[in-house]
Amino acid sequence: MNEPVVRTFLALEIPENIRLQIGRIQDRLKKALGGIRWVRPEGMHLTLKFFGDVSVADITTIENTVRIRTDRAASMTFSLGAPGAFPSALRPRVLWLGIEGDTDRLAELQQCIEADLDAAGFPKEKRPFTPHLTLGRVKSPGEKIFGIDTIMKGMGGPGIHSFHVGELILFKSDLKPTGALYTKLARFPFGG
Repeated sequence: MNEPVVRTFLALEIPENIRLQIGRIQDRLKKALGGIRWVRPEGMHLTLKFFGDVSVADITTIENTVRIRTDRAASMTFSLGAPGAFPSALRPRVLWLGIEGDTDRLAELQQCIEADLDAAGFPKEKRPFTPHLTLGRVKSPGEKIFGIDTIMKGMGGPGIHSFHVGELILFKSDLKPTGALYTKLARFPFGG
């Protein structure tokens, strides 16, 4: 008999007032760019680790492993930065919004959690951790979308819309025709 699996990821939750600001940024970009599948602001989060499908027993291991690190972490302050594109503005696949602030501390926490989870049997991500919020994905990868680099440069610099984060969340992701539905499975407050 197959054990049920749950699609999961570990992330920072973005406060509602910041998601509203991100929606306004998306609205500005939507007026200038076509061919993008936009992420709904209410579903935005900053992912530290995507697990994919895991068993219920795996979730317990993840919770125990992450809790050890977050018990020793302190709250962090971030602000929205400038937008960008992966892999580049000339050949975009993903449009994103940068994050400024305590990103060094966040990256250190992410690396420690990643190493601990790797030792627990969850392979490390091959790509380096880059704190960002996904704004949208290009509908036809490889298709050139003209003017992204110019639009991105005109969107302003870092340091706007500050917010504090005091916990990580383990989310369950259910893929629906209307988009992903996220459910909180566990909270990991910084400092216990």
